[in-house]
Amino acid sequence: MAKKDYTAIRDAIVEACGGAANIANVTHCMTRLRVQLRDGSKLDQDDAKKIAGVLNLVVQNGEYQFVIGQDVPSLYEEFTKLDIATGGSVEDDAALAEDAKFTKGGMGEAILSFIGGTFSPVIPVLVAGGLTGAVLTLLTIFVPLITMLVTVPVTLIVLGPIGNTVGTWLSDGVLAIYRAVPPLAVAIVGLGTPWLVFFGMNNATYPVLFALMAEVGSDPLICTGMAPANVAVGGACLAAALIAKTVEERGVAVGAGVTALCGITEPGVYGVLFTERYPLIGAMIGGGIGGFVAGLLGMTQYTVSTPGFISFAAYISPDGTLTNLWISLGVMVLAVVLAFAATYVLGKRAQARVA
Repeated sequence: MAKKDYTAIRDAIVEACGGAANIANVTHCMTRLRVQLRDGSKLDQDDAKKIAGVLNLVVQNGEYQFVIGQDVPSLYEEFTKLDIATGGSVEDDAALAEDAKFTKGGMGEAILSFIGGTFSPVIPVLVAGGLTGAVLTLLTIFVPLITMLVTVPVTLIVLGPIGNTVGTWLSDGVLAIYRAVPPLAVAIVGLGTPWLVFFGMNNATYPVLFALMAEVGSDPLICTGMAPANVAVGGACLAAALIAKTVEERGVAVGAGVTALCGITEPGVYGVLFTERYPLIGAMIGGGIGGFVAGLLGMTQYTVSTPGFISFAAYISPDGTLTNLWISLGVMVLAVVLAFAATYVLGKRAQARVA
């Protein structure tokens, strides 16, 4: 859709009207440029209707109304630059309704104008890229949208409830094991937390967590097991960064490792652990052994917060003693060291096999 040259349209109208000296006044409504002439005989109406940008010419009560369309204010602005009397905008709903048939389809034209205005800026890019580039561009736009329209309902309606149900079963099962063998239950939490995070089932453990908080005044199972698990993810990511072959991989692993040490493991789980097998195994080793030691030593977490080094205050006993804090810090350091060492060794072996 070519941009209108309003200056050229103005000059053509002035010429058709017999020159600026013959124009007594100019106003406009929503769609028409309204011109009053000193001598109407000087206007060649047939030529005026042929002017590019003029859709029609209507003569009413001695006023010559050029049908332009919704963009008539832009043309009117060009007339204000001349030494011609102008009277601004006037209301004429009847003219607006009548001109709808001249403005290329009314609402249909508005829709087409919107589409044209939206895609016009990218037409040179599409042309330069050729047909293949155009197709790829359209796919880039529509494929994620279609994917989202399919996956979001499936996730909310099917996968979400399934994950929550399975997570609830697992947490109830772990609680039953905890009643019998506490260190084993905490080890299972430490071992399996990366998987719970990956499948979005970690939130299903909250009922057990709150039940224990109400029962014993702290959480010796869920958060206690997740603490070594989370920081073990950090250790595994840092080891993966150390042996990474590219700067990009190293940057992702370092960032994910630091956040995991603070208790936020999603970047590490999705960006490092499940892209290579050995960091996942290393994190599970560190988290599992750390969880077993935590359960063996009676570690617990007194407040609900993100398990990790950043929540150290949650491990301080309400009576002010620091024994549980030192046990917690020791367990997390142990988990980091074991995960780092296991990931480094496994990663080097994996690289040697590839080489």
